[in-house]
Formats: sequence, structure tokens, C-alpha cells
Amino acid sequence: MVGGFLVTFLEICQRVIEEADNPDEAASLNDTLITADTLEFHRRVILTVQRVYRNIQRRHNTWEFHHQSGTFLTSLDDGTKEYSVANVRSIMRQSLVGREQGQTARWPLTWLSYEDWVTIFQLQPTQNPGIPLWFVENPDGTFRLEPGPDRIVEVLGDWYRTLHELTVKDDEPLWESEFHELIVWEACKALVTEYETLEGLALRVQMELPPLYRQFVNRFLMEN
Repeated sequence: MVGGFLVTFLEICQRVIEEADNPDEAASLNDTLITADTLEFHRRVILTVQRVYRNIQRRHNTWEFHHQSGTFLTSLDDGTKEYSVANVRSIMRQSLVGREQGQTARWPLTWLSYEDWVTIFQLQPTQNPGIPLWFVENPDGTFRLEPGPDRIVEVLGDWYRTLHELTVKDDEPLWESEFHELIVWEACKALVTEYETLEGLALRVQMELPPLYRQFVNRFLMEN
């Protein structure tokens, strides 16, 4: 913990187990999380925490913690047109600008659909490398600059990333640690439906979860 807040995936799982009235078991949760020796309830907690973390992210397309801004890609200087960028869900198309590396001057990049690119460029002779003016998202999720750069160009803009996963014990959720407890109570809510013996936990979920989620939405949901 840092400043009294849960930070890591492991700490979140341990807190869920504590809320389920198993404080001694929480301390025994293995640092490697799921192994062949992991207790069944621990396994359910771990998988539930992973699932609710994904589900929270899926509820809205404009969470602030999914928003990225800055250098989207850096080109080569040999006319290469195709580039791959990981973890991109959607791009704010009007935000795209180009900048020669090491320079401050910028120019707008025009977004073209793949269909428009086919219509405009495949019927024309191959363009010589130069300063890219068009940006295309290909059907396979890669990106194309037209014409291919003859210098190193940085494409700047805003975009939303794909879902983030909690995998190893030290992984941290995307949002600030003061709201990591939301995952705890969402996981507890899910576990209550699986285990009839957690009636006391169900009451705590009803008290803790709704106000916490309202605060979370107010903090992290961006306007469309």
C-alpha cells in the first residue's frame, strides 16, 4: 500500500479476501497468484478481480484513463508507409498533426478511410517519398502515411487505448490508487452471487459500492 491506498493487483485480491471475512487467508495468498497449489476460493477471487477490472473499462468508451495524447508514431526516413502501433482502440481524427523530428513546426494530417485511400491513391502512379499529408487506418489495424516519409516524422495526436489487463502481482490499474477500491467492491458484488455464505458481505457491498462508483464516474468519465 501507498498512503493507505491499495496499489497492486495482489493487494486488491488480498483485500477482497479480507472483506469476505478471511483475513488469515488473505495473508497466505501466493505472491505469484495462480499456481497449481492456489486455493479454490483464492483462484475465484483472482479471476473475478481480473474480470471486473475489464468490465469496468468496457462500460464507457471515453474514460479519461484510456485517453492518450502525444506522439502516436515515429516514422522511418526511407519512404516506409506502413506502421504498427499497439493498444489503439480509436483515434481522435481531427487531432492528427505531423512534425519533423527535432523541429517545432507542425502541419495537419488529413484522415482518409481505407476506401478513400484505395480510390485516390491506387489509381495513381506511385508517389515519391516526401512530407506525409494523409493518414490512413488499414483494415488490419496498421496505419499508413501518404506519401511515405523521406525524413523522420512524428505523428502527434489523441487516441484511446485498448483494455488493460491485470496479469502479474505487481500490475496496477490504469487509474489513481485512491479508486482501486472500486475493483474490490465490484469483485465482492460478483462473489456474493456465487457464494450464499457471504450474506454479510452483500450488505457491505450495498453500502460501499454505489457512492464509490458515482465518484469514480464523476472523476474519470470524459464528455463525448
